[in-house]
Amino acid sequence: MKILKTAICLLLLWAAGACGRTDTAENETGGEEEAPRNLVYGIDADLYRLETSEIASGETLGKILNRYGISAQAVDRLDKIAADVFPLRNIRAGQKYTAFIHEDSLYAPHLDFLAYEISMTDYVVFGFQNDSVTIRKDAKSFTLERRKKSAVINSSLWGAIMEQNLPYSLAAEMEEI
Repeated sequence: MKILKTAICLLLLWAAGACGRTDTAENETGGEEEAPRNLVYGIDADLYRLETSEIASGETLGKILNRYGISAQAVDRLDKIAADVFPLRNIRAGQKYTAFIHEDSLYAPHLDFLAYEISMTDYVVFGFQNDSVTIRKDAKSFTLERRKKSAVINSSLWGAIMEQNLPYSLAAEMEEI
């Protein structure tokens, strides 16, 4: 019996020591947390269902948020804190917005974030989590490329552009000149 107890104690000590070595080995080899893979407007989109739409003519942010279950009180608080960052009256028809919706254990949808595109590069994210409202203004990262092409016009501008495999929109812009 004494031998069995000793064997079990040694086995437990060995297992505890092995667990500690595994954690150390992971940290040394770069076992860091992985960054979220699918970031949209700085939010991990894998955690949400996304709905994208455009602001309709005559539509306000209050109407949009009301559709997603955000109370008038929350919209009023948002309006007050957004005054310095991005006044809500600056929302324009035709601009794109994306709703980040999660579903609770009863599968009831809840809006956590609404991202509004101010321009091609700038956007603002309104947050609605835990009875608090937040606002964050940011910009998309982009790369500007300039390319220079030349062609000889033998018959028509359109023909020369197509021979060089240039975009159709270039021909439309050149017509204006």
